[in-house]
Amino acid sequence: EDAAAGPEGPRPDIRPHLEPRPRPPLQGNARSDRLRRPAYL
Repeated sequence: EDAAAGPEGPRPDIRPHLEPRPRPPLQGNARSDRLRRPAYL
């Protein structure tokens, strides 16, 4: 098991969709709005 275990963890297959899947921009996240929207908006 140690050989198969990498930097991700002993079982990277538990949630394979969480790692390669990009994080969708949260509508309620003000930080994302500031980054995506211009400062004057």
